[in-house]
Amino acid sequence: MAQEFRRLGFRIDSTPKRYDDIVLVNSWSRGRGQYLDYETVREAKEKGISARKSVSGPHPFPPLIQRLDGMARLYGRNDPQADQIQCAIAVIADFVIFQSLYSRESFHQLGIQPPDSVIIRNAVDGNLFYPSTRQCKPGKEINIIAISWSDNLMKGFSILPKLASLRNVKVFFIGNWNPAVDKGDVVSLGVKSRKQVAEILREMDLLVHPAQNDPCANVILEGLASGLPVLFHNSGGNPELASNFGVPLHDDLVGSLKEIRNRYLELRERILESRKDFLIEDCAEKYLSVFEKTIKVR
Repeated sequence: MAQEFRRLGFRIDSTPKRYDDIVLVNSWSRGRGQYLDYETVREAKEKGISARKSVSGPHPFPPLIQRLDGMARLYGRNDPQADQIQCAIAVIADFVIFQSLYSRESFHQLGIQPPDSVIIRNAVDGNLFYPSTRQCKPGKEINIIAISWSDNLMKGFSILPKLASLRNVKVFFIGNWNPAVDKGDVVSLGVKSRKQVAEILREMDLLVHPAQNDPCANVILEGLASGLPVLFHNSGGNPELASNFGVPLHDDLVGSLKEIRNRYLELRERILESRKDFLIEDCAEKYLSVFEKTIKVR
């Protein structure tokens, strides 16, 4: 997102400056796994940004916008500090951007109901993730890709060997596999660069995303931008992203696979028609609209 804003001519700072128009914080993080300090954020918002020696008095803090993903505890990440920080900041933020309806409802259940908020889903770089020009209908053997950078068991590792055991199905995996789960016939490709991931996606027929309670999976968006129909776990924000472009995973995996095979051309055509909705340009426009609205209100 920062790269897209810079491309559009905006200046991006890593810490608030006196001349900034907006302060955007990402959930609980200040980057690279570091926690935001809630008290520092609260004090700066109340007292303003400290002045330089050549300027007298503090400068009013710019409007504070928070981007919220999801509650860590709901998708198996034991990080109560992260949840505590992001909930506290949401209470004092001038505007909150939720990544999905599921994300918003998760916070609402905890009493976090910002008066000014909107849902803007994640997006990907369409210059990197784009469809293949090869024949789009899978042959007798179907190639399925799964991606997870986390080895969290709620990412659905146990489903992949079951899928790979089916006749004429080949399942590939990119990322960090949970060592407690037997891979079975899953072909592990290891950790890859974003460019390599994009290239591999264009060689596949389907994306499978078996993660539970994922608020807004970038992996699904990367697959969709690459033209791939999706087999997805029917929980979290997955249905919001993929229900029009794929098939939920059922206990009857053979049935799920048969359904997506039968609907493959229809789903792929719908994906290609909707592709701009998955791209960063569309997402950035929505963010800029929120920025402008918040500045005017302030």
